[in-house]
Amino acid sequence: MKKIVVYTAIFGGYDFLYEPEIKPDNVDFVCFTDNKDMKSDTWDVRYTLPLYHNPELQNPYVRNARKYKTLPHRFLSDYEYSIWVDGNAKMTGDVNELVNEYLQDKNMAVYDKMCCVLDPWGCIYEEARRIFNFGNINIKREPWKGIKAYKDDPMLMQKAVDKYKKENFPENLGLLSAMVLVRKHNEKDVSSVGEEWWEMIKYYSHLDQMSFNYVAWKQDFQFNWIREDVRDCRHFKNMGVHKVKGGKSK
Repeated sequence: MKKIVVYTAIFGGYDFLYEPEIKPDNVDFVCFTDNKDMKSDTWDVRYTLPLYHNPELQNPYVRNARKYKTLPHRFLSDYEYSIWVDGNAKMTGDVNELVNEYLQDKNMAVYDKMCCVLDPWGCIYEEARRIFNFGNINIKREPWKGIKAYKDDPMLMQKAVDKYKKENFPENLGLLSAMVLVRKHNEKDVSSVGEEWWEMIKYYSHLDQMSFNYVAWKQDFQFNWIREDVRDCRHFKNMGVHKVKGGKSK
């Protein structure tokens, strides 16, 4: 079995594929995409058909990427460890350090949103409140956008919140910042969480930060927190949002 893979998924042509600044010899790089023209000197670009095509669905390309994000055991089973990176992230450090530091006693590690300088909070309910408030401001400013003024369909987000409250999911239980995920993904506890996480994204909100900590709580899943701001940390840098067609690497 190969050891470590850094991987991402880019659908809809709205992200660059960033070349890593550091390329350890024992690390492979894989990108799943629906863009036949995407090229890279570093990444193994794997063309795949999108799961969702409905233009009326809020951000269908995001859900397409989230399938690969949550289910590495299905697509990368020949690797022992995986590091997921969002399409707007650039790798700037040696990810071997993350595996060695955080996957010795647990099978998954996530970045703590409480450490994010711009938006530090540690509660799914607070995350939902902020998203609703932001959407309400947007729709007052640009009412013609309808639900597209929100980061996701507000009815689906409320459906998730109602489910959590009904099941007595507690407030302030922690919140991941999901730009990067560090996993020993073939382990049973990790794959089980990934499968249920994907079900939540499929049928509730596509916003993955709205459901991971709920699923972890429900399954009594133990993981490690990485107490760094993932947007600008030892190993990664957030490059911002790019709505640029083309998909060439940078």
